[in-house]
Amino acid sequence: IFRAQTIDVYGSTLPELNYDAVAEAYKLSPYIQYSKNLFSRLDLMAGLRYDYFSYLNAEGTISPRASAGFYILDNLKLNAAYGIYHQAPPLLWLVAYDQNKDLKQMKTEQFVTGIEYYPSSDLKITVEYFEKQYSDYPNSVLNPAVTYANAGAEYQTLGLEPLLPASDGYAKGVEFFIQKKLTNGLYGMFNYSFSKINFTSLDGIERSSSFDYQNVLTAILGYKITNNFEVSAKYRFMGGRPYTPLDEAASAQFNQTIYDFTRYNGVRYKDYQRLDMRVDYRFEMFSWAFTTYLDFQNVLNIENVEQIIWNQKTQQVDYIYQWKFLPAGGIKIEF
Repeated sequence: IFRAQTIDVYGSTLPELNYDAVAEAYKLSPYIQYSKNLFSRLDLMAGLRYDYFSYLNAEGTISPRASAGFYILDNLKLNAAYGIYHQAPPLLWLVAYDQNKDLKQMKTEQFVTGIEYYPSSDLKITVEYFEKQYSDYPNSVLNPAVTYANAGAEYQTLGLEPLLPASDGYAKGVEFFIQKKLTNGLYGMFNYSFSKINFTSLDGIERSSSFDYQNVLTAILGYKITNNFEVSAKYRFMGGRPYTPLDEAASAQFNQTIYDFTRYNGVRYKDYQRLDMRVDYRFEMFSWAFTTYLDFQNVLNIENVEQIIWNQKTQQVDYIYQWKFLPAGGIKIEF
């Protein structure tokens, strides 16, 4: 592992990192699970899992879980589930700094309950409520606002730095789902969820997660005009994602992207929405199966922001956008 001394997107100076060694570690994850049906109406499941990662100084973890499903009617089912889940931090983080071996396995404790309803053989409707509690997530020492829970967002590159298992959080929300299987040429799916996801970092401040979209909606509709000819569409909407605005003075001084972490996840991007449409035609020739398609992505030609950056050429705040309207076509051959 090598990294020259640099200034990161948080404005902190990271020292040179030069590590050359062979790291050996092993993981152990035995589990047991038992399922039982009672009275043809009640489905029960209980399980237990043990996780051990030899490169961590922490002891192994035990994760119990259980679920139950009760058929109120033949086509109406009540479900509930509870479980604890653990995940070890990446080995790369642990070998970068010795103190990172004191990290713990990240823990999620979750509960979900809901109903399943089948009004017909081709239609399924579910409504669920869920709660999750997160604990022992790695947190940056150099930048106390930064938690691993936000890794994957544009400014989250932590890992090769000193970390502490000091970030906790929660998520809760409701989800509504409808699925129609293919009958009479028509199929589709509709999903809507509302949730709230917050994390408290090493600095003790509770903030919105970088993935706290709150409102998420997905709808898919397809129609098979013939056995060979099919048209479909997909629409997706998500509430604006939290992000951290740039520190324009620092970005200008170093001519690179530096975020203002006094406003960590303090603002949101515009809402995201996108409509895709597709046409498929299938046929056979010489015992080969052909599928030709036309795919139209982002039909509404909406500018969805991917990331805010400092433009080194113009030396001002700029945005990277996702694909706008993009037509594409192709052919798939199976033999």
